[in-house]
Amino acid sequence: SGTTGAQAALVNIAMVDGVSAGYITADKCSRLVAGPQSFSNGNYRSGAGAASNLSVVPVDADGSFCVFTSASVHLVVDVQGSFSSSATLKFDSSTPTRVYDSRP
Repeated sequence: SGTTGAQAALVNIAMVDGVSAGYITADKCSRLVAGPQSFSNGNYRSGAGAASNLSVVPVDADGSFCVFTSASVHLVVDVQGSFSSSATLKFDSSTPTRVYDSRP
């Protein structure tokens, strides 16, 4: 996803066709815990179609992050760029890249 060496990624996360109301949490994989999370990056309703949210998501040293879902929902994750101390103005924009899409 082009985020290796970054401290965080700018990510648009779409939540599509949730079967019940819920929330998602995006964070470093190493920091997410099993079960309910203490914060959310987005909320969705049952049968509401699609909802999306732009988030700054901390990443692990390898540039990865994970997304927790509290209820079944399709996710579409697009990385817009990353933040690091070596980037111009600390932000390195990139061509938006779809890194995950759970829709069939």
